[in-house]
Amino acid sequence: LYLRLNGAAIQLIEDKNNPEPTVEPQPRKIYATTTLSWSKMNIYAWNGGVSFSWPGVQMSTETINETKYYVYTFEKSNDGATINVIFNNGSAQTVDITNVKLDKDRFFRVLTTKSGNNYKYEEIADPR
Repeated sequence: LYLRLNGAAIQLIEDKNNPEPTVEPQPRKIYATTTLSWSKMNIYAWNGGVSFSWPGVQMSTETINETKYYVYTFEKSNDGATINVIFNNGSAQTVDITNVKLDKDRFFRVLTTKSGNNYKYEEIADPR
């Protein structure tokens, strides 16, 4: 649909020769950083067509603006899915991180504070 201003009136005109482009699904990444002395980080995820066995999949690393991030790439078939996540090092872990929408790359920070026995987290802005 196109918007055409005609004086004070607004008309919506459909152009059947130029339909709206289809948005292709994209692989989505989840990044996590921490100041905890973890030598590795796993991502455990479930729901939304994703199901990992505990303790999850070991994440690779990437440096962004001199900060080390652990990263996992979800397949494009998961684009738009809503999942739940736990970051862990095989023993210590975060609280459940629920309702993570894979509609863009997501960034998290595992905090040093705890809720019960599990570490808290915060979602952070994309630093790129």
